[in-house]
Amino acid sequence: MNLVDLQRGKLMDNLHVFSIFLGCFVVLLSLYWWYRQHKYKLPPAGPWGLPFVGYLPFLGQQPFKTLIHFTKKLGNIYSLNLGGAYTVVLNDFESVKEAFNNPAIQDRPPNLFDFHPDGLGLAGNNGMEWIEQRRYAMKTLKDAGMAKVPWESNLEVRLFFNNVSNF
Repeated sequence: MNLVDLQRGKLMDNLHVFSIFLGCFVVLLSLYWWYRQHKYKLPPAGPWGLPFVGYLPFLGQQPFKTLIHFTKKLGNIYSLNLGGAYTVVLNDFESVKEAFNNPAIQDRPPNLFDFHPDGLGLAGNNGMEWIEQRRYAMKTLKDAGMAKVPWESNLEVRLFFNNVSNF
């Protein structure tokens, strides 16, 4: 081996070490940038519970009293794990009103209507599809006269005439 081969080997070793350090630096910088861009708010405080069953075994015979105790201890908004389902409890009118006016919170739980192959129409939809179907249903009911008279009496009259016409 001559001197040029030894120097070339050291240079290659140095390049490998430099590329490893550069790769680690790029990965760490990317993770830092991603973390700064995706700051998540922590969920409301609440008791931990057990795996799989959550806090269900600790609610007692009168769960509402336990929930009132948590309201006094944790405030009007807190979270519980109930049977493996993460649940946020809202205990005052203002927080409920704010939550139901937020479109991000209004979705139904996933897999709620999976037992039915085609879903359940209006009851199984979320998001814009649900809004469009609700608007159509309300417009159709309004055009049918449901908004002009109480719908119970209108329905009773129609049922009466249908029964009379069958005789």
